[in-house]
Amino acid sequence: MVRSSTISIILAAVAWWWAAGCIVFPDSDSPQGKVLDADAGDSAVEVSAPDGEGGDTPPDGDVTSDTCLCPLTCEGPCLEVTALTAGGHASCVVMAGKPVCWGSRQLGGEPSLGLGPTGPRWVAIPHPTAASISTGDRHTCVADGAGEVHCWGNNSYRQVTGNGARGVTHGVPNLQGASTVHGGGHSSCAVVPGTGLLCWGLLLQGAAPDPEKPFTPGLPTTFIPEPVAGVAGDVDLVALGTGHGCAAVMGQPEVYCWGSNAHGQLGVVEPPESAEGVVTRPFGVEGQITALAASPEATCAVDAGISIACWGSNRDGLLGVAPSAMPESSEATVVAAPTSAVSALDMGDHHACVLSPQGVVCWGGNDDCQLGFLTAGATWTPQTVEGTAGTTLMATGGRHTCAMVEGRVVCWGADDDGQLGKGTYSDGGCVPHEVGGLGASP
Repeated sequence: MVRSSTISIILAAVAWWWAAGCIVFPDSDSPQGKVLDADAGDSAVEVSAPDGEGGDTPPDGDVTSDTCLCPLTCEGPCLEVTALTAGGHASCVVMAGKPVCWGSRQLGGEPSLGLGPTGPRWVAIPHPTAASISTGDRHTCVADGAGEVHCWGNNSYRQVTGNGARGVTHGVPNLQGASTVHGGGHSSCAVVPGTGLLCWGLLLQGAAPDPEKPFTPGLPTTFIPEPVAGVAGDVDLVALGTGHGCAAVMGQPEVYCWGSNAHGQLGVVEPPESAEGVVTRPFGVEGQITALAASPEATCAVDAGISIACWGSNRDGLLGVAPSAMPESSEATVVAAPTSAVSALDMGDHHACVLSPQGVVCWGGNDDCQLGFLTAGATWTPQTVEGTAGTTLMATGGRHTCAMVEGRVVCWGADDDGQLGKGTYSDGGCVPHEVGGLGASP
């Protein structure tokens, strides 16, 4: 627990730097972590404890009392946020080349993402930089600058590693040269240029899990990355749901999907009976896929950076039409969003958002205000989230959403695991809330 004297120092530092235009990390509360055993075969790394237990050495490039986020300036160096991801119970950024995460309080008696506190904390990895990061339902993976992948969190389906303990990161075996990493409900994948798409955890070609339950026994799993047979070449876009996955090559017309098709999320009425079970289907009018995302039971894609189309379950209006009119569909349904350009797409459990010049545009389920505006229930009419103009990064979690808006990371929606970064557990909120401890405020 932080002593009252320390709190006073922190408040004084925050107040001083607010006046100077920056909210910063005080030295005594910098996100931090340390390597437990540099020679550990599974690259075990401790995640910092709530009050600094387990190490007080920040990663390379200390976050000090004169440091703030780019592009805003203060007297010291600024830290650039280059990636943002949100999962079922936590959120993460890559800041100054390092993974920083918050949320995910203890689930089932153990920390699902290795995080004790709810505020932002560094997650140390052996390599000095993180090239790609993705948070699944209850786990997170990072591809580092050397092409190795490190994961931590819930390992019920071996989506992290073989038999690794929670609360530490684990190097994924037999995997080198990864350029990007992707987390799903119970599985993980990495793109290895020249090799293809490799996945581990729940084998999505097998029986599908119950999306309403955290674990379904008897399903096929592997902790050794395996190629997804039937996905041709080096894909750029990967989207993982709970029981299905999809991939595509940027700018090409084909979507590859595999796994459960209970609601038409593979884009066909009946999936093939081949061993691979991979569906290849053309998409869009222009035939140039520029973004791809998946929810537990649906899939969406963006055609040529303009039009949005979704298929699968229409729970809460994810397909952009009333659920009563279309409960589900294997045909791509165009979503009428109020924008002429889409640069990013992501999906939560029952909602979806895109990034447009106007800001973040969302639709679908809104039980926890994850759409960023009040509704009487779900809405299948996309609307722009107020105050998100100037957004450069956007990510949807299970029941929350985060965005990088004019140098600030903000989140809204559910906060029962601290995923909004308020530093406490709360009932959440509809208004975008700035993540505390991540730096600057204009």
